[in-house]
Amino acid sequence: KLDAQEVIVACQSCYGMIKKSGGTQKPVSLWKLLPEIGLPETLRGKAKNSDVVFTIHDSCSTRYEKELQDGIRWILNELGYKTSEPEHTRENTRCCGFGGMVVPANPDVATRVIKR
Repeated sequence: KLDAQEVIVACQSCYGMIKKSGGTQKPVSLWKLLPEIGLPETLRGKAKNSDVVFTIHDSCSTRYEKELQDGIRWILNELGYKTSEPEHTRENTRCCGFGGMVVPANPDVATRVIKR
């Protein structure tokens, strides 16, 4: 109805759904867009003295979306945070069981996936 050519999304599952829908709208990940437009100067390096280390779990629905994954890491780096890569990351990420409404639809299956 809005004739939008692009839809900016922050949710990886929504990104994948719109991308695979075959519609005319192109999904653009917020995490890919932010490195292109940059962060406000007042935020850059704001966490450089922080001891917080982020471990990033890449969504299984976007495991092959390198620009999206790089964007998330870029944002944390620009803010000054340290990151740590888990054993299963990027294209080798494991499903957490939360996407696709697995948790409310089948809690037992979701629990088994999470415990794996």
